[in-house]
Amino acid sequence: MNFHAMDIAMYERLTRRMGKHPESAKHVIALWLWMKYIQFDDLVEHLTRRDDPTVDAFFAEAQRCLEVIFNDDVTPPPTDDDSSSTPNMASRLADNEPFGLRFFDFHRDISREGVTLQLSNVCAVIFDEGNLTARRALGGGEGGTSAAVSSGTSAAAGKRRLNPMAQPWVPELEMSNEGRRSIFLTFSKGTMNPLTRQEIAQFFNQRYGHCVERVMLEKTKPGYPPVYGRIILTQASFIPIILNGVFLKKFFVNGRELWARIYVPKNEEKK
Repeated sequence: MNFHAMDIAMYERLTRRMGKHPESAKHVIALWLWMKYIQFDDLVEHLTRRDDPTVDAFFAEAQRCLEVIFNDDVTPPPTDDDSSSTPNMASRLADNEPFGLRFFDFHRDISREGVTLQLSNVCAVIFDEGNLTARRALGGGEGGTSAAVSSGTSAAAGKRRLNPMAQPWVPELEMSNEGRRSIFLTFSKGTMNPLTRQEIAQFFNQRYGHCVERVMLEKTKPGYPPVYGRIILTQASFIPIILNGVFLKKFFVNGRELWARIYVPKNEEKK
């Protein structure tokens, strides 16, 4: 559990200090853990060093994302105005990669599966009330672990007390075969001449050999180009070849920008 000390501290902070409902806090942290799992950003670690108003702003954005993920009736507008943007989360991405509620709308199936697995395989264990009560009794409650949340120095000191030989608990997060062969695509906003499925498939097939099984693009209204897409590859082994060992790579396809982002974490590729 020590490797989840920061996650537990964040949960305690949200529920005991900031007054968030336990189930809401579990869902939000599950989303943040899933985003870390797919190589977006470690939001829990980032927010550990931030004040409560900042955490609250990220929490509110996460709740909006969860509403899209788990409610099929919620569809963000095709524009990128304030109603579909997540500026705090987007600020954590590199290279000006576009990001917003439409990402979760397009990848609803994968994000729903991923967050649900984090909830059942991780959060249900580390946020179990019996475990938390025992942890508080040992000094890991509000006055212990969660106190480190508001102090980067204290958090670092807490880390140094952990057993350096211990192995982190990594849950088995089973994904579909198709999920293991997927790469997320993101396109520049405001492109008047968006890339087609055929152009994307042709680009990658010509560059890496026949590797594309199919290309999926976000469905939008006329006049609003897609921002998100997904490539389903013929084999998962193409992923490290295409991304060249990094989790995010920018391509220029027929003069237009395209971000390719890993979906399958590196430890999953070896299974």
